[in-house]
Amino acid sequence: MKRIVLLFLLAACGDDADEPVDMTPMDSGVRPRLDARMPELDTSTPIVEDASVDSGEPLPSYAECRGYVQSLHAANVSGRSFSSAVALNQIYVAYAIATCGGSASAHATQGLALVSTPTAGAPGEPMPFLNTSTCVRTSLPTLQTVRGALNVFYASNQDGSPQIYLHDDAGTQSLGSGLALDMAVDRTQLYYARMNAIYAQQAGGAPQLLLASNEGYALERIAASELGSTATMFAWTSSAESAQGAFLRVLDPGSATPSAAQAVGKIGPQSGLALASQSKRGAVVWADDQGSMWLRTVEPNGSLGAPVRLTSANQFVTDISVARYGIGYTIAFRATPTVSGQTVIRLLMVDDLGNTAKPRVISEARSDGHGVEVRVANDGRIVVVWADPGDGDTLIRVARLECI
Repeated sequence: MKRIVLLFLLAACGDDADEPVDMTPMDSGVRPRLDARMPELDTSTPIVEDASVDSGEPLPSYAECRGYVQSLHAANVSGRSFSSAVALNQIYVAYAIATCGGSASAHATQGLALVSTPTAGAPGEPMPFLNTSTCVRTSLPTLQTVRGALNVFYASNQDGSPQIYLHDDAGTQSLGSGLALDMAVDRTQLYYARMNAIYAQQAGGAPQLLLASNEGYALERIAASELGSTATMFAWTSSAESAQGAFLRVLDPGSATPSAAQAVGKIGPQSGLALASQSKRGAVVWADDQGSMWLRTVEPNGSLGAPVRLTSANQFVTDISVARYGIGYTIAFRATPTVSGQTVIRLLMVDDLGNTAKPRVISEARSDGHGVEVRVANDGRIVVVWADPGDGDTLIRVARLECI
């Protein structure tokens, strides 16, 4: 198998953590390009404070959020166009660097690239880790951080047959045959969907079947997260006539099989399905087919709490992501007014039971955009990444915020 080596240079924490943080907008600049498809950085946009929708008193811990937005350009792809992670105060974003013959498929590409940037600085140069002269079928990379190191998982037929690959600072290795429909990660494992079945696998280990193809689901998306201190949970969306919506199972390390599937709720066509966990319980967040966003708590035994509605009826929510933050969670999502107005990316703070603070607008966005991800860095900054159609390519936007 052809090996492609890429060294990830991680920023050291050092003395910088004690320096005051400058959150003023950064100047735009012209930097070298990867190629003609990759203009580097446009003018940064300050975070906008929202005072018009879902009024309410903010939680005392999150009285103010400030920061800035930067933009990167990537290939013109549809569907999920990027994946992000944060490790040691570095932001990583992976995406396709070229489409094939004007194809509208996100799976037709001639390469994948990774760009890294500190949580309080300008982005580095894009680094291709898969670059082929011919069109190959490739899944979107899924990023995982383990003790500060970065793992990149993806599926591709780059070597002639479908394989699932792990790319890290040692190079690229195959984890087995097959082209995954969708991927997710928790603290230690890769989860992937293939032929309406879900598997979990650690690097160097054998796949573990978690959901069999004969259980009646038509898989679309999957998500995974740690749950409490030892368990993990995974969820999926299904479009089967007899099993529509979002479902969840818990995997305890002391059990050979996961818990029985729990129905989470109805889910919209572009909702996203997001999982995160605190020390005692977890949370699943999704949007229903009416565009309302909901949260349910997840106990270590797999039981679900009652649904808690998080948004009002005057906005249609899509592209949801959640991350652990303080005593609760931070949720990023795309919100489009139900009557008229500008689509925006919002940030919402909730505690571990679903009590909310006032949502805040991060940036204007496109209603036809795709993908929102939120991450929390070691220094406490919140990182939000999303994608919108650009001028002949895809605009990947990165917001970094401090909330005090």
